[in-house]
Amino acid sequence: MNPYDFDASRLKDLKPACARLVTTRAVGTGFSIGGSRLLTCNHVVLGVENAECHFGGAANKIDFRVAQRFEKADMAVLEAVDDGSATHIRAPAVVAEPVALRNWWAWGFPAIVDGQGVPLFGFVADEECVDREGRSTIMLFADNLAGEDAQLGGFSGSPVLSGTKVVGVIYRVLAGRSDGKQSRFGMIYAIPITRVHPALGGTGDLGPSGAALPPPDLRPTPEEREQLRLFGKLESASKVDGILRVLEAWQGNNNVALPANVPLIAAEKLIAIGAPRDALALLKNESGTPRAQQLRALAHSILGQHDEARTILASLPPSGEAGGIAGGVFKRRYLETQNKAWLQGAFDEYERTFQASKEPYPGTNAAATALWLGNKKLSRMRAAEVLGMLQKKPERERDHWDWASLGEALLLTGKTSEALSCYEKAVAKDPTRLRDIAVMRKQARISLRKLERAADRFEVVLAVGGVAWFTGHRVDEPGRQPPRFPRDRVVSVAGHIRSELDKRNIHFGFSSAAGGADLLFIEQLLARGGAPTVFLPFPKEEFLRTSVGEDWRVRFEAALARILPANLHVLLDKKPASRKAEDDAYAACNQAIQSAALEAARIYDERPVLIAVLASTEAKAGALKGGAADTVRAWKEQCPGSPVVIIDPVGLKGKQLTRS
Repeated sequence: MNPYDFDASRLKDLKPACARLVTTRAVGTGFSIGGSRLLTCNHVVLGVENAECHFGGAANKIDFRVAQRFEKADMAVLEAVDDGSATHIRAPAVVAEPVALRNWWAWGFPAIVDGQGVPLFGFVADEECVDREGRSTIMLFADNLAGEDAQLGGFSGSPVLSGTKVVGVIYRVLAGRSDGKQSRFGMIYAIPITRVHPALGGTGDLGPSGAALPPPDLRPTPEEREQLRLFGKLESASKVDGILRVLEAWQGNNNVALPANVPLIAAEKLIAIGAPRDALALLKNESGTPRAQQLRALAHSILGQHDEARTILASLPPSGEAGGIAGGVFKRRYLETQNKAWLQGAFDEYERTFQASKEPYPGTNAAATALWLGNKKLSRMRAAEVLGMLQKKPERERDHWDWASLGEALLLTGKTSEALSCYEKAVAKDPTRLRDIAVMRKQARISLRKLERAADRFEVVLAVGGVAWFTGHRVDEPGRQPPRFPRDRVVSVAGHIRSELDKRNIHFGFSSAAGGADLLFIEQLLARGGAPTVFLPFPKEEFLRTSVGEDWRVRFEAALARILPANLHVLLDKKPASRKAEDDAYAACNQAIQSAALEAARIYDERPVLIAVLASTEAKAGALKGGAADTVRAWKEQCPGSPVVIIDPVGLKGKQLTRS
């Protein structure tokens, strides 16, 4: 994924100039600075005088020796032992003056891949950073390492470029462990090339004389340890409130800076779990970095705001990620309308992006949409290409999307059993990313139908959980005639609600919290590990008096205490004064519940169901505005064909359910 100015075509000039350094003590990266000279970090060659330098692979080995050490900057210049052996290597341009940086990219040789060059790219988090030894450094954010404990040992000495010019040299990562070789949330530090540029030409020095600075301490500082602790909490957070609480703790701690990429990581998590609105709220104050814009576009499209998404994407440079999101906008429009023009647009976008980026994600989607268009031959060919790419990637380095893409590619080539295993691994990587799992399932369902196989083949693995909207009566006051919800039917109604929740595997529930049926629904959903979202027409204390009552107060308080704050919505600041306005408030509350349920059903690709505790006498008598009967009527009018389950408390002796 590349939202920055990394251009793969530039590698043809840079790669021959970069070498993997191997000494008796360490491995690292270096790059030519002209003639027979190479620049790397001093700590890579600390305690040794010689290094093996492998250009373009292990076979092209040239021996170098240390010619100059610049301890203050942690830099060293090496010269080829055989003066003529490296003169043919073309050096990249280096900048002579400080430049304003926004985006960057780099090339290096992490030890974990044993000689394989790897690109990094991202944005500059802090141009004027000073490390604990007093070095002037640049703090970089590597987007393709965000959120990972990525192995970065071996990148020390890698050139950092802006466009085609070298502006710095990587020397340290913000480590997740004490060995200093694992990146944590993508933070990397580089020495500005201007610190050594005069000396590289044989003129000037590195500033005032003084004692040499010690090698960089690769262990986290106290501030970084606190950042790592908070980031660990962010990684483990799986609910909206948990994610937002970590950010609040970070922002409220004056002693710990908030890394520039952390809000982006949080927004990506929110989208992955199915909270695009919360992601947009979080991104509202973020700068217009390419990644922030990509996430905004994705969130808008998930919410059905496709024009907004396309406007944002049009402002971004071409990249595999931006192209993949743009293809997704076309695909969602096709799924909403079944208009094949949108499907063709999706395929064209995915295919164009895949040919430009050669990244698995757009390739898999190009293969899938080709199948949906009826081109099975092209589908299998693209899927086979993606298989070849992903199978080369070590299993320990695959994230959940890698496993999902591998599973989908296997499915498209007819290997369903192997595909199922890959989908299992994708879910196991992070089972809390329910929206991501829903996307995997949606694609698999369509492709299975196109391949004339059972569409539910992977349902047991790619399970998300159903969506239910609930409405129902309060329990009757003593002597109420005609009865709607007799008090002696509470246990039976609760049992029938639980039965429906279990039968339909309901995980996401949307309701109010009136005394009686609403609270029974919330209690039963919580009991099975579901996620209730509750709407109140006005503040809790006033709602208690109008719609709960003292006999249900304890259950009301207990239920709301278990509702995540992000899932509790109070629509008005105070209760309306007139009866008509109060009825309107109840009706608006029902409409908000319905809208939220339908939005969740779209996000998680579930068919929503309305469960209503509704007396048949009430249904026949007419629909009181904002009441249960009015809710059922509105659902049937606005969502024709969606299932409705009605539980009649009055006639409920054994089972009294009606479905439509």
